Amino acid sequence: MTAYVALGFMAVLGLPQAQDRPPPPGTEIRFQAQALDGKVVRSDSLKGRPTLLALWGTWSPQSARSLEVVRGMQEKFGKRGLQVVALACWDTEASVSAFKRENPKLKFEFWWDPAARDTSASIAVKTFKTRRFPTFYVLDRNVRVVQGFVGFKPKDTASLEAAIEGALRPG
Repeated sequence: MTAYVALGFMAVLGLPQAQDRPPPPGTEIRFQAQALDGKVVRSDSLKGRPTLLALWGTWSPQSARSLEVVRGMQEKFGKRGLQVVALACWDTEASVSAFKRENPKLKFEFWWDPAARDTSASIAVKTFKTRRFPTFYVLDRNVRVVQGFVGFKPKDTASLEAAIEGALRPG
């Protein structure tokens, strides 16, 4: 129990953890999640447009606040073709739905990980090899990692913008 609480505390704070091994640039990302309308969604549905994928959780005030940065990226780059998805990890569909209703300014897609609170089976752990939140990934048109921001902090915003600019370039 103590170890689980410590890991959760470290995840919320975005502190480094030994098991973090995020996929390097060029890695194709594959996972299956669920949209809030109940439909199953797959990462390959993101093909064709650069994507900002935000891994977050309603249980983490820091990661919930980070969605304002995500909203800013959508406002700045959405008209140029950036798609944005907020993927809630270690969460429940009810919590994510309530959060979306309470935050109507967040107009991007919300998906949730059906592993819910089973952290070891979560997309964050199995696909992205992290337990730190928030974590952002910029993906290219083929759903390959351009750059990851594990344990994203506001000071990373300029680097995030540069990665998005790179992903939006033709070719």
